[in-house]
Amino acid sequence: MLVSGYATAGSEDPEDLIRQGVILRKRGEEVKAHGYFQRAYDIAHTPRTAAQLGLSKLATTNYVAAERLLSEALASPDPWVVEHKSDLEHGRITARGKLGKLQIEGAPPDSTVLVGEPPAFPLPSDGTVWVAPGSLHLKIQAPGFLPFEQDETVAVGGVRRVRVVATRATIESPASSTQPPRATDMPKAAIEPTTTTTPTSVETGPRAPVAVPESTPSTAQGDAGAWRTPVFWTAVAGGAAMLGFGVYETFAYRSSLKDFNNTARMPSCGQKGSTVVGGPVCEKLASDLDSSRLLAIVGYAGGGALVLTALIVKLTEDRSDAGTHSVAASCAPWTATAKGISCSLSF
Repeated sequence: MLVSGYATAGSEDPEDLIRQGVILRKRGEEVKAHGYFQRAYDIAHTPRTAAQLGLSKLATTNYVAAERLLSEALASPDPWVVEHKSDLEHGRITARGKLGKLQIEGAPPDSTVLVGEPPAFPLPSDGTVWVAPGSLHLKIQAPGFLPFEQDETVAVGGVRRVRVVATRATIESPASSTQPPRATDMPKAAIEPTTTTTPTSVETGPRAPVAVPESTPSTAQGDAGAWRTPVFWTAVAGGAAMLGFGVYETFAYRSSLKDFNNTARMPSCGQKGSTVVGGPVCEKLASDLDSSRLLAIVGYAGGGALVLTALIVKLTEDRSDAGTHSVAASCAPWTATAKGISCSLSF
């Protein structure tokens, strides 16, 4: 057991209380020992009494209190704490292994945290609060701020991030709590027909925490994103139809090309420069080739653009609260002879 060499004036000596507590722990009487350690800590809030009480809390499976007390002790450069640092850190690791964690972000300075029942404690500088697993009620308070309260559920070893934004507390101005001035007390230019005025409020400081749950989008965001589902399925259906049209025209192109290159035809078809030779039949086949090739490209380009649109809508669906996104997609023939298409996507 760890025994402190600290003593202080008073009706009870923390050192004597710790010694008695250690004796009881050696006998396996952890509950009785806890009372001695608690009195020692109440008399003298020192790193050493915090460490002893933290180890007692750990032995009685009060892991939340054990973690906070051991962290309080380990934050000090006290020589006794430094000497027993490895034992205290091992105890804190054991306690944390039984707990979950809240990672609080955006809380105002000098915030205090209340998890479940009192007492409240200062919010650690890194915003990390270790809590017992299960459902809990979180309350954050700070001078000049409205309190923030939120229910959470944390699993053993789990981490829940709580994002808060400060909202200033307000008070009514002195004018709003008194009777309106009489007309005779006002300058003549201000004497007008009676109107109803709204009491003003005076801002007194930064805003108190207002939770912004990570996994729950706001109502405005939900309404703004209502268009995504019909646009997505319309783009999918239209893209499939256009691609099917492109495939159909591809087969038509191949069929016309096969007929155009049929050497059994007399006379056979050919092309010299931009002129088609072989007569009206060959000219008709050449025209069909050009038409089918162009329509196939249009089908593939249009279908690809619609499929890309559906993909963009889907990819940005879960990121709609991250800010404004600029997304563009375009498709065009790859060469002047339209032998292929080129598509680009930019965010």
